Amino acid sequence: NCQLNEPKDIRVPLKAYFTKPSGLGQLLILIELTEKARAEFRNEHWNDRPTISIWLQCTRLAVDVFSSSDPDGTLTTWVTDLMTGAPINQATVSISNQKKETDQQGLCTIKRYRPGNIQKTEEEEDTKNEILIVEKGDDLCIQVNIHSYRSTDDVYIWHIFNDRGLYRPKEEVHIKGYVRLMKIKGEAKIPTYAQGIIDYIIYGSHSEQLQQSKVELNNYGAFD
Repeated sequence: NCQLNEPKDIRVPLKAYFTKPSGLGQLLILIELTEKARAEFRNEHWNDRPTISIWLQCTRLAVDVFSSSDPDGTLTTWVTDLMTGAPINQATVSISNQKKETDQQGLCTIKRYRPGNIQKTEEEEDTKNEILIVEKGDDLCIQVNIHSYRSTDDVYIWHIFNDRGLYRPKEEVHIKGYVRLMKIKGEAKIPTYAQGIIDYIIYGSHSEQLQQSKVELNNYGAFD
């Protein structure tokens, strides 16, 4: 039994729904209020909550996708075994109307776009909803919202962390970070130490502003 405004963990066995002998597959799980709950909270906000959907993949394929900044939008996919990290050879990688197989290193390169001198339609320019599918035997891994970000502009890359995830009231918080300037030169991406002064704002768990100030990066592009 669930209590109002109290979280509760419920274990739902799903093994029986994976019908392949390997136990691999895809499930779409829908979570919604029961009729009893709807009747009990019909005057509460819970009654208007939409159905929660969860897409679950059970796969042994680990898929990493890397996009280049060249005009044709070259896409490199690296497929490895999720358990051992070993590269997977001859896995089929497909996106849009392109399909290729991985090599012995588990790598596959696909040119996703027409050459730059051919005019693209509005639909072809919008690649945010493209789906990449990797298949090996009866195993299948799907990556959604594949988007090849092509830019010749230099960009800053940030890695920020604190000393722990949870603090007691009035405890001191330490925040550190590293900033790199990624310079784009053709197909090469060259990271360099960022220099200068940065502005920062720190917010609490309830989006309240805790501090606003400036800090100067050291010779290694780091701050504390």
